[in-house]
Formats: sequence, structure tokens, C-alpha cells
Amino acid sequence: MPYSTPVPAWITVLVIVTYLINCFFIMQIGRRVRCPLPGWTAFVPVVNIYYMVRMSDYPWWYFLLMFIPLVNIIVLVMIWVNILKKLRHHWIWIILLIIPIVQIIAFAILAFVEDADDHPDPPFN
Repeated sequence: MPYSTPVPAWITVLVIVTYLINCFFIMQIGRRVRCPLPGWTAFVPVVNIYYMVRMSDYPWWYFLLMFIPLVNIIVLVMIWVNILKKLRHHWIWIILLIIPIVQIIAFAILAFVEDADDHPDPPFN
């Protein structure tokens, strides 16, 4: 029988804290884009996927597409591009949302920093 080492407690705490911080930022982004669901749904593990689908104004069945391997990557990019449109940010932010450490900073910026008024039109047009 192979011996497995248990995960140190500090790693478990770090993962939980990171998850809660990301969920808080997603909830704040949902408030900025006026998501119709209550904010606490961003903290529930599977329901937060539905929360992001509703933030992006896609139909409910996009939530089901998130459970199909490889399709979920494409759908997640589509969801975040639509959320970024609503926040009036450039789609290039998708790259920042993929990089693990930078992701937390990008979520914080998207959640709390208002758009600069130097672009009157969204950069997607």
C-alpha cells in the first residue's frame, strides 16, 4: 500500500482563503453588472457557475455546457468576454484572468475600479 502524505494545514487554509476572496470579487463584479441573483450565490461552489452565466446574460443552459470537458473552456471565455463588455473593459483581460496569482489582482480591479471615462465607447465596437 503506497504511503500518502497529508496536505499541510496551511495549504488547506490558503486554498479556502483564496476561494473566498475570488468569490467575494465575483460577487462584487455581479453587483456592478447588476446580476439578478443574490450575491451569496457567488460563494456556493456549483451555483457560482450559474451566477457567472447570469452575470453575462447568456441563457441558463450555458450552465450545463460548463460540465462538458473542453467545451467549458470555450464557454467560460465567452462568459467572461460578455462580462468584460458589460464592465466596459477590453477582452484582453481574459489573459489576466487565466494567470493564477494575477487573477486575484485582476478580479480586484474588475470588482472595484470604475472605468476611465477616456473611452466613451466600449472597446469591443
